[in-house]
This record gives sequence, structure tokens and C-alpha cells, in this order.
Amino acid sequence: MEMARTLQAIQKLPSNCLFKNPAGTWSFAGSVDCQLGYRYKDGRLIESDDDVEAIRKAHRFGLGFSEFCHRVFPTKEAAIAEAQRLGLDVN
Repeated sequence: MEMARTLQAIQKLPSNCLFKNPAGTWSFAGSVDCQLGYRYKDGRLIESDDDVEAIRKAHRFGLGFSEFCHRVFPTKEAAIAEAQRLGLDVN
């Protein structure tokens, strides 16, 4: 039940909403651009439409079973700089 409430709250966030993780790193939530929100587990970045489609498929089967993971940033400034590099607004 708690997980369902958490998911509902996340879905109501604005796009590219920056937040601090309990571990002290920074991530984006809400409706997040794939290039900003995900990466390959080996560190490669999302660069093509094929990558984006693969992420969509991975969500259907569970991201944990895929070659993708959520991106985290060491600082707030690094997260904002990456969003700006991609031409995205941060909320």
C-alpha cells in the first residue's frame, strides 16, 4: 500500500523534478527525459531513439532485469549542468 502511494505521488510531480536521495546523491523524478533519467549499467549514456525504445520495453518487464539503471549525480550542480547540456528545464 505504501509503495502505491509513493508511486502516485511521484506521478504527480512536474517533469524533471530534482531531488536529493537519502544517500546524498541527486536524481530526477516525475516525467523525466530518458537521457537525463537513465543510463546503461556499464556507464554508457542514452543517446539514440533505439535506446529510448529499449528503456520503454525494459519498464514493461522490470528495469532490474535490463541493462539500464537510473542516473544519479554526485551534486545538485552536476545534475543541473547535465539537464542544461541536454536543453532541459529543471523543476
